[in-house]
Amino acid sequence: MASEDYYDLVQTIYIAYYGRPADVVGRDYWAGELVTAAGELSTIINAFGTSEEAVALYGAVSSESKVNAIYLALFGRSADVGGLVYYTTLLN
Repeated sequence: MASEDYYDLVQTIYIAYYGRPADVVGRDYWAGELVTAAGELSTIINAFGTSEEAVALYGAVSSESKVNAIYLALFGRSADVGGLVYYTTLLN
């Protein structure tokens, strides 16, 4: 796949983690990284989750709070109980 194929996915991840769209340079970089990783998301998700921007946004809040913030950014609502438990467990 070409990096252009991953632009929408990268935008979604930016909005989920940072509450904003990707800048062009960041979008292109991470789309290229996804090409290199054959679409495997773990590297990009780990990088976003530990980035300076994510730390500034979420600081030392609980995993539950992070999951709820991502749900709000993506879906406009707090996490349902099952989703909250599942993703909090993954984060921890």
